Amino acid sequence: MADILKYAAWLMSTGIALAGSWLFEFTTVRLDGRRQLTRPGRWFLPVVILGVVVGFAAQFKSDADNRRDVETKKAVLEEQKNNIERLAGEPLFSVDDIKNVFAKSKVRLSADARGRLYALANMPECGGLRAATNALRLSIHVFQKSRKSIDAITADMLCRASRVLHGLEGAKQIEHRIEDARRVA
Repeated sequence: MADILKYAAWLMSTGIALAGSWLFEFTTVRLDGRRQLTRPGRWFLPVVILGVVVGFAAQFKSDADNRRDVETKKAVLEEQKNNIERLAGEPLFSVDDIKNVFAKSKVRLSADARGRLYALANMPECGGLRAATNALRLSIHVFQKSRKSIDAITADMLCRASRVLHGLEGAKQIEHRIEDARRVA
């Protein structure tokens, strides 16, 4: 609304000034050489001054509204950033969650394997229970082919299965991400 009022006041002031220069004379020169307002000048001069004042007031209101909007957006972004930082510090899954999810598995997990699956489940940007489940399934598949039975899955078995699935470079990248996540936590 302030923008409409601002432009209306500007158009009114400019229109009157143009009309005054082309159609009317707002001033005349008296005999002593000084200028005097004519009848149209007495009517339009206050209107022009009012238009300029309204235009400036509308501009200040528009600027204040813009500053308030910017401050509101900054506050919202700051709150979102704080929420992200607060949530980023918390792992998605606990070791107990991992233990409970994989308790139904036919194969027993060693403590270091639970820690490895915990790290995979909480790995930033690509972790989750699906990543941990896929790593466990692949480990079981790879090592059941090579042995008749498996007593327990270890972290070393999970790492070797990761190398089979992702290749040496992919496995190294996963290791770096897990280490980075441990340093942040």
